[in-house]
Amino acid sequence: DLARLRVPAYLTYGERERAALRGRPPNSLYALENIGGPACAVEIRGGTHFVYVNREVAGRQGGSPIQLARIVQATAAFLDRELRGSSVSVPADRCRDR
Repeated sequence: DLARLRVPAYLTYGERERAALRGRPPNSLYALENIGGPACAVEIRGGTHFVYVNREVAGRQGGSPIQLARIVQATAAFLDRELRGSSVSVPADRCRDR
């Protein structure tokens, strides 16, 4: 089903999430390899599985203001590149074009 998705996808996962998986890749990396459209993935330092959620919602598991700002800025750069054709650099650990 992921291969049928042709929309750009910017995926995030937390450093602590990856560590907790003990050698298994986070689902975000599986999605990166299998999604049909262009995609990038980034690991957020110190983040958990819920790093993309505000702490008011997710408690201590949520992202800090700095982590959330990084996700917002990086996602905006990715979408600017993919949807507007901008030559902006996208902060990501891995990217794949389709």
